[in-house]
Amino acid sequence: YVSEVVIGAPYIVGADVLDYFKIDFVCHGARTGIPAPSLNDNQDPYAEPKRRGIFRLVDSRNDMTTEKIVERIIEHR
Repeated sequence: YVSEVVIGAPYIVGADVLDYFKIDFVCHGARTGIPAPSLNDNQDPYAEPKRRGIFRLVDSRNDMTTEKIVERIIEHR
């Protein structure tokens, strides 16, 4: 159940965002075999939600990538 989605949320989910929107859970959709994005300084964008115990990793079970979409478009034009 989702009551609200924060459109335009920052990549790094900090305490200010969590408190302002009164966020109960932060979810990140993981795709099997695809590494999670990282920042140059190796900062974890979900450090604060993890510290608060409100972070959930959700397996999307979808292997679709931008590369695959472009390949399909090229093949079928």
